[in-house]
This record gives sequence, structure tokens and C-alpha cells, in this order.
Amino acid sequence: MGKKIKILYVTDQHIFTFLKTDLDVFKKHFEVKVLEFTGGKKKLLIHLLEMLIGVLWADLTFSWFAGTHAFWAVRLSKIFRKKSIVVVGGYEVAKVPEIGYGAMLNLKSARKVKFVLENADRVLAVSEFNKKEILKYRNSNNVELVYNGLDCDKFKPASGERGDIVITVVHSISEDTTKIKGLETFIKAAKYLPTIKFIVVGEHLNGSIEHLKAMASPNVEFPGFISNEELIKLYQKAKVYCQLSYRESFGMSLVEAMSCGCIPVISNRGALPEIVSNIGFNVDYGDVDGTIKAISNALDSEDMRGAVRERAKTFSIVERERERDKKDSGGGDIVITASWINKDTVKRKGMESFVKSARYLPHVHFVVIGGWLDDSIEYLKSIAPQNVEFTGFVSDDKLMEWYQKAKVYCQLSLYESFGMALAESMCCECVPVVINNAALPEVVGDTGFYVPYGDPEATAEAIKDALDLDKGKEARERIKNMFSLEKREERLVEIIRGLMGVEKWKY
Repeated sequence: MGKKIKILYVTDQHIFTFLKTDLDVFKKHFEVKVLEFTGGKKKLLIHLLEMLIGVLWADLTFSWFAGTHAFWAVRLSKIFRKKSIVVVGGYEVAKVPEIGYGAMLNLKSARKVKFVLENADRVLAVSEFNKKEILKYRNSNNVELVYNGLDCDKFKPASGERGDIVITVVHSISEDTTKIKGLETFIKAAKYLPTIKFIVVGEHLNGSIEHLKAMASPNVEFPGFISNEELIKLYQKAKVYCQLSYRESFGMSLVEAMSCGCIPVISNRGALPEIVSNIGFNVDYGDVDGTIKAISNALDSEDMRGAVRERAKTFSIVERERERDKKDSGGGDIVITASWINKDTVKRKGMESFVKSARYLPHVHFVVIGGWLDDSIEYLKSIAPQNVEFTGFVSDDKLMEWYQKAKVYCQLSLYESFGMALAESMCCECVPVVINNAALPEVVGDTGFYVPYGDPEATAEAIKDALDLDKGKEARERIKNMFSLEKREERLVEIIRGLMGVEKWKY
């Protein structure tokens, strides 16, 4: 066994929640030292000395947030030819003057952030929304999406009935968070639902809490800071969780609440719709009437609770660790399909279903391989999420490389008399996901997964199963045994000999 990779884990705040989650993951696989770059200018020289020592020791620096600490970590890593990774939390690339939010509003901060983005070996985004904002300041090379991770075994529903409780959680209540997190909207909505208990969780930093208390009706509670254990119990008792923010790059408390079975009500801004998907209720930022209606509907949506938790599992620490492994290995879960692209093939080959299924598996890299014969490609691109790539025409050698990198091949055609690309991919150990129609079952046999034509959700489920169950070797054996060149050669020669009469010809 080779020596472990050494990581200097750098943050500008004390290790907590999701920072600790990543740290625990790294400790399982690597040798790790932690540097908390806290204390401001008073400790800057001390921290720089500590960082210099740490960088010289490490193989790689990993910084959470692209602040001053990341600036120095990336700069020193570059000088001493070490690798660097930076996670962008959101504030660093935000520029929202209407609420005075974002590091990009300050020229000095903006310069530091841009240096980090341009010089880090890898930049990690926490959502597609976050990634798009990062890409305003650097090209797409080496920017990767890795969602935040949650311990779904810790944040889980409890037995017993839930009360008519609606909650929202902020790290701290201040003038800034009151506006950014939509706390006034939450409190105003409570007045119109007097039989429902509304709870605002968060440390009281300044006089902003008095302003909120003054406008709150009797059914609103402000417990202040509470421990993680108390917060989980509250999630488990509540029916609804509200995240009414002007902007969120992820929404950790939202996912925690969903994992505990709370129905989400969110503002349709930032990464929130991406996190919730089609599970929950969306409202406009600052829309009190819309929030009241959404909360009322959420309180009556008991049947949605299971789906909400399943959605939250998308962001489990298991998924985050898998994504981290994927980035380290330079590979990942790749699903491909191949065809010339025109109006006919978009429909007949099930291209639309393939592209739409990618929305349900945001961690998976979907690739559509094939030349573009008309403007149908523009339609496919318009409906495609960020995890879909369109390569255009590729050479046979390049196509072979894609077959060898991919785990799953999809043939979602309404009609196929054979499926040559399907057979080629199976020979390269891709697990097939196909329509149960025409010749496709004949080619695949019991080595793959079957879905109805035109059903993106069912396709996504089948792809997920195919990724989890490695049947690639079985797929290859089926092609070798039934559809190899040797088999075809044998049959062609046999047919010709039989037709011409063996006794009449010399061979």
C-alpha cells in the first residue's frame, strides 16, 4: 500500500456541521491536519507561518470558502507546487446590491476571490446555481459540482404524531439575515394562521430580534440558539419547514429538515428549487399571501413526507463521499447514448427521455454522442440540465473511449431492428438500459434493465439500479457468446456454403 495523501484542511471559522462532515470523510482516507484561520488581522502573521509549515508538509490544501485563508492557501500551494482545492460557499461569488450581499460588491474582496478561482487546481460548487455564479469569474475547466452532504441516519423522522408546527432556521438573527432569509415574510404569514405554531430558530445577535418580536403574533416563538440534538427533535415534531430566502447557494437547514420529514416551503430563488426539485411548494420572495397558501397546502400534504425524505437522501454524506472519490479518481458515473441527432432521431431514439432523466440524477454525467444534422440539437440543449454533455460527432476511437469510461448505455428507442451501438457498448462492459420493445430485449437478454418508452422518471430509476448493480461483465459475455464477429463469420460462411452446395465448391 502506498503512503497516504496528506491534506491541509483550511477554514476561516471553527469546525462545525458540514465542515466537520468533510473533515471526517477525509480522515477515513487521508492523513489530515487542520488549520483554523481565525482571529482576524491580529493573528494573521501567526496563521501565515502555520500555513507555510502546513503547505510544506501537505500534498494538497483543501479550503472551505474562498476568503483570505483560501487566498493564502492557494498562493502558497502554487509557489511550492502543491495541489489546491477550494469549496465556494456562495457569498464569495455573490453580487446582490439590492440587499448589500456578496463579496463581489467589495473591490478588495473581489480581487482575492478571483485570484482563488483562477489559480486553484480544483474549485468545488455546492449547487448548480452556485456553479453558474462561479463560472462568471472563471472558465469551466476544473470547476466541479459536489453537493453538501448530510448524515441521513442522524437526521431522520421519529415515531409519533407531528404537531401543527412550522419552523425556519438561521445561524443567527441580525439585520442582514432578517432580510436575506425572509424572516419578516415568515412572521407576517403567521398572523393569518393563528392556530399554527411558528418557530424561528437562531442566535440573537443584536436588536433585530426586538423588531421581529414587535411584529410577531402570539403564535410565533423565538427560542434563540439551540443544540443540534434539540434542533433534530424540533425537525421531527414539525410538519413544515420554510426557507423563504432572497438567495441561497444550497440550504443546509432545509435539507436537514427534509431528511427529518418536514414538507418544504421555499422561495423560488437561488439553489432552493434545485434542492427541493418537484417535492414541496414554491413561492415568490416576499409574497406573504403566497406563503400562507403554500404553508396551508403543505400542512395538508402528509402523503408527500416519504418522498421529501427520499429527496433529501440525494444529499447524504454517502453521496458526497462518493462524489469526492469520483473527483479524486478523475472518473465517475457516466451514462451515454449514441445516435445522429435530427428531428426523427430525437423522437424515435428517445433522446428527449434520456435528457430529461438526467434531472433526477444530478450527480451523474450524461453524454449524448452523435453528429448534429439539423437544429434539433438546440431543443435538446434547451431542456438539458447541467449534467448533460453533447459531444457532436466523434471518431470511432473516441467512441470506444466513451464506451470504456461509461458505466451505463441507454437505448431508449421506439424501434430498433438490432442496435449496433448498444452491442458495442455492452462488449465494453456498459450495463444496458433499454426499451422493452422490438429487437432490444433480444440483444440484452437478462443482462440489463427495461423501461417504458418515453418515461424519464422510470429511466432514471433504471439507470440508478444499473449504476448500483455491476452487470457489465455479464453484458460483455452475452455479446461475445451471441453477437461476436466470429459468430457472424461462422453463420455467413455456413449459409453461403449451404446455398451453393458444399460438394460443388472448393474452399
